[in-house]
Amino acid sequence: MIEEGAQVGAGALVAPGKVVPAGWLVMGVPAKPIRKMDAAELEDILKNARDYLELWHRDYRS
Repeated sequence: MIEEGAQVGAGALVAPGKVVPAGWLVMGVPAKPIRKMDAAELEDILKNARDYLELWHRDYRS
């Protein structure tokens, strides 16, 4: 389970039954907690998601 605000690194493997806590960055195989992200990093993740969605609506939505 990936809680809201958690970040899973590219290629990381979250094992069945494991929980990635909100606000934490996990990486590796198996995924292990690396560090708790700060407020600026969490806001940047949300901004990137909003920007991506805006681009999708603009360029790809039929």
